[in-house]
Amino acid sequence: MRAILVCLIVLWVVIPEEAFAEGYLVISGGSGENGAPHLTFELQNISTDIDYNSLFSLGVVIIFNADNIPSGTLEYPVPHSDYKSIGMKQKGNEFGILGKYGLDVGKRFFVFGLTGLSIVEEIELVQSNVTAWYYEQSSKTTLNGLYGVGLAFIPTEGRIFLEAGYDNRRSVTGSIGYRW
Repeated sequence: MRAILVCLIVLWVVIPEEAFAEGYLVISGGSGENGAPHLTFELQNISTDIDYNSLFSLGVVIIFNADNIPSGTLEYPVPHSDYKSIGMKQKGNEFGILGKYGLDVGKRFFVFGLTGLSIVEEIELVQSNVTAWYYEQSSKTTLNGLYGVGLAFIPTEGRIFLEAGYDNRRSVTGSIGYRW
């Protein structure tokens, strides 16, 4: 697995030079609709010197949802039948991968679409009517689709660029990239 990752990174650095492209390391962040901060690390290529410029990116997403459950929740089912269900709650952070593709719409402004997947653990939270303690009645791993759109600006001078986007899992995201 490590060898595959190293090969992909080497290709990501070599291909931009051969494809008349600029390679960028991108860091994104923001705060979602539920107030959960998020962080994304991406490797991004922007093709240049061809009929049209395009943007392509692969990234890893971390959404710091933390536990959406009360502290002191017991990690096993309630031992009796006198309880009420609170509902499904997210437990822990959410992790994912994403890909972007965009086209230059003029003066190095890009419009892009993004897609990906994220994974998170969800539990059925219940509360005992006898003790008022919270219990993790059941749990499951959920795979969520990730999709969105955004705008990027890549100045011709300098080594940085700026990006803003919106997607269904992270909400509004701001990015800054550095060309290697």
